[in-house]
Amino acid sequence: MDWVSFSGLVIAINLVGAFILTLYKLGELHLLYYYLTRRRRRRSDVTPPPLSESALPRVTVQIPMYNELYVAERIIDACVALDYPRPLLDIQVLDDSTDQSLEVARARVAHWQQQGVNITLLHRERRDGYKAGALAAATPLAKGEYIAIFDADFVPPPDFLRRALPQFRDERVGVFQARWGHLNPNYSMLTRVQTVFLDMHFIIEHQARQAAGLWSRFNGSAGIWRSACLADADGWSADTLAEDLDLVFRAQLKGWKVLYDPTLVAPAEVPVRVSDLKAQQYRWTKGKAQVIRKLGGAVLRARLPLLVKGHALFDLFNLTAFPGILLLSLGTVPLLWVMLAHPEYLPYLAWASGLFVVNSLVWPWYVLVVLRQRHRSWLGALGEFVLVFPPLVPIAMSATVFQVTAILDGFFGKATAFEKTGKFRIVQRSDRWRDKFRASGHMGVTTYLEGGMMLVFVSAIGLGFHLNNLAILPFHVILACGYAYIFSQSILRS
Repeated sequence: MDWVSFSGLVIAINLVGAFILTLYKLGELHLLYYYLTRRRRRRSDVTPPPLSESALPRVTVQIPMYNELYVAERIIDACVALDYPRPLLDIQVLDDSTDQSLEVARARVAHWQQQGVNITLLHRERRDGYKAGALAAATPLAKGEYIAIFDADFVPPPDFLRRALPQFRDERVGVFQARWGHLNPNYSMLTRVQTVFLDMHFIIEHQARQAAGLWSRFNGSAGIWRSACLADADGWSADTLAEDLDLVFRAQLKGWKVLYDPTLVAPAEVPVRVSDLKAQQYRWTKGKAQVIRKLGGAVLRARLPLLVKGHALFDLFNLTAFPGILLLSLGTVPLLWVMLAHPEYLPYLAWASGLFVVNSLVWPWYVLVVLRQRHRSWLGALGEFVLVFPPLVPIAMSATVFQVTAILDGFFGKATAFEKTGKFRIVQRSDRWRDKFRASGHMGVTTYLEGGMMLVFVSAIGLGFHLNNLAILPFHVILACGYAYIFSQSILRS
């Protein structure tokens, strides 16, 4: 390949990356538009009046868990504390644990059984199907007309069921999702960044989809399924790592509605270790890629309004933003030479740069809207924005390596184990997790790749100074800092 061809390829890579990112940002902007203009017009944004005591249905609460030593007792107690008539409430603790947490759960279940609570522990010797397998095995034993699900790191408020069940007055409603809150948002910079990203999903995207009448999500926890809907959608399946997305899309393909109430909040812990965050995000991204393989064609063929179908596909394929960012990031390194050697390519570079700048303006807007919702004032939102946005950007940009690896694994790789996210009952700043965790000393391939990316962008900074070409310097500094953080934390906390 001659120099001219190489230069053209570099420009093409940057344009493709910028184009992919632009499509993703257009989808985000459309959701933001619906959030800002329509959410207050919909009656479904308002919690409906409570059901009378005589109208309350029977409910089964399921708590799937695996080796949750530090949070098992807390989630069991929180579900027992739900304000609901005892004869109408059954609790299933689905514990596939292989460590001492199983005995903790058994002891707590026995304690509440002695108090007259309808609670049972279901333990499988083999963890076939992981979480989906546990739910599939327990659901035939559930007696409730509705099934509520809480992961082990959640603490549902006592009034959760009474506030959520009125959403099912419409017989077409099969699923309800509550908003995820946060037990440890200010524990560290990492937890602050995660809560902003989660709030972007739950505060903006969920409300926008509901306001626009689009397909919505069940996020695996803090939600309720109508048993009839669960059966009609063919139940839980373990052939993807995103069993929640798979099932809720199958339900909506069958015509069931999904509702969401942003005012009902169930708080949970967010990961305090980078390695746990990476495991969680890897699982979610690989699972979504598997769902695309499984249901992408069915969604494309479904007879749906164009806007509904378009956003359903966007919800699936928005993971393409990760390879877009990776292409754009790597493409800017040889671009330093191309800009100097071939000024005739500068008009194309201007297009790529313009698209990137416009795309970059979407994130601050999203973050400010989320923080405005938290603080109820723009002054408070701006104050937190100054603290959280600078680390948010490099962390998000440097997450692309393991995300792209997850996408490739989801589309082309073999089935892998469901790697759980570590939960250490970390709530206060004074809480510590290191004495609750034994480092494995093992580093995955992606950690080495992240270290390599750090070196690439540190070198790009030096190259920019050497060539006296500082046009892309801020971008390379952001990437170098992000990969340095991800790589170092992965090593220190592996």
